[in-house]
Amino acid sequence: MFRKNSHELTSQIQRHEVEYGKTTYRLTSYGEMSRRQYKEAREEALVEALAELDWQALAYIGASYGFQPMCLAEDRTVLALEPIACIFDALRKNILENSAFNVIAIPVGVAPKAGTVEIVHGGHTGATPSFDGAGGSIAETIACIDFANPLFLAVDAAMMDIEGLECEVINQGPPVPENIRYLVIEVHRSFRSEAAIDEMFAKLKAQGFSERALGDRSGQSHFLFER
Repeated sequence: MFRKNSHELTSQIQRHEVEYGKTTYRLTSYGEMSRRQYKEAREEALVEALAELDWQALAYIGASYGFQPMCLAEDRTVLALEPIACIFDALRKNILENSAFNVIAIPVGVAPKAGTVEIVHGGHTGATPSFDGAGGSIAETIACIDFANPLFLAVDAAMMDIEGLECEVINQGPPVPENIRYLVIEVHRSFRSEAAIDEMFAKLKAQGFSERALGDRSGQSHFLFER
């Protein structure tokens, strides 16, 4: 039986420090998301690829507990969207702990249609939410917006890491607003069919985006779409 309160954490709180560039970030996380994950080259490469782009404000969709948004927000603005309550709690604490006031935490997700979505997750900041009721012990109803929301008119770039729902957001939702020139997507090939992924690429091409691969790891691929 699922528990309905995502604040019932399944793992102990972890506190650790991660160096990136000239800055040491003090981070709080819960459970499986650990310092080790952010020492991997693909995470640093992703941050560096985003940092090199010419944007002023970025929507980080699926911000987790905030390490990457904080790295990107030293002289720019990042809207950090994170809908899962326990992860959002860690995100907010980390922003305050690191005085990362260019990061604005917003407790919403992104879906094909604005409203609420039922998910299941493991209650820690390494949790991969499931939309089919598998792979977790905690059920939660999360608030979601879509790309038609005025929030996206405030940014010129977006990063989307939403554990497989990226195909539905692009294929079934409204188009990406024209003011967004850069869109980076973590594509979860293990969660969605190649046909759905191909459709997503075709939809974005029809909206004027060209694509560039940024790297792969364990069934996940990062792509930059720009126009």
